[in-house]
Amino acid sequence: MAHCAIELASNLHHDTSLMNATVAIPILAFATCGVLTPAMRALALRLGIVDLPDGRRKLHRSAIPLAGGLAVCLAIEFALTVSLQLPGARPE
Repeated sequence: MAHCAIELASNLHHDTSLMNATVAIPILAFATCGVLTPAMRALALRLGIVDLPDGRRKLHRSAIPLAGGLAVCLAIEFALTVSLQLPGARPE
C-alpha cells in the first residue's frame, strides 16, 4: 500500500505537487484509518481489550473495544511516513 501511494504521489506534476500532496496525505490517513479501525476492533475483542459495563457509571450494554485510538495513531503515522518520501519533502 505504501509503495503504491509513494509511486502515485511521485507522478504528480511539479507545479501542483504540493497542493496535491496537501490533499492526498489527509485522504490517505482517512482511508488507512478506515481499514485499520475494524481490524483493531476485532483484535481488541479477541484479546479482551474492552471496557465492560458496570451498571453504575458505564451504562453501555456490551463490551466496547478500546483500540480505536491506536488505529488513528497508526494511520496518521503511515500518512506522515509516506509524505516524507515525496520529492521535496526533505531539505537537501
